[in-house]
Amino acid sequence: MGISTYLANKLLDHVLTGDTYTSPTTLHISLHSADPGLIGSYELSGSAYARITATFDAADGGATQTATELESAMATPSNWSEATHFGIWDAASGGNFLMGGELDSAVTVLINYEALFPDGSIIVSLT
Repeated sequence: MGISTYLANKLLDHVLTGDTYTSPTTLHISLHSADPGLIGSYELSGSAYARITATFDAADGGATQTATELESAMATPSNWSEATHFGIWDAASGGNFLMGGELDSAVTVLINYEALFPDGSIIVSLT
């Protein structure tokens, strides 16, 4: 799990200089065809792809996980590209990339289907 340059700067300024960082009110999970790096590269697009709204449990031991099941939009009119990574953003589109990581297994959403991620399946750790 890597945090973005944007979030690293915000957290460092918040902790070390006293600048206020306001947490986003809503978080969104993106799917990526390769490692999104520090800026959210390789996000899927087209065929009704959209980021998925997500909530997380309170952190414990330096880690947290999604609090509810996540369901993507339906792929239409064609399959989505294979997703190997995920990202977390502060907006449904555009916005700031916060962090990302690798999926346990690759996911391809086929036409007329959605991707389902059970609660707890997206895990975020800073340790």
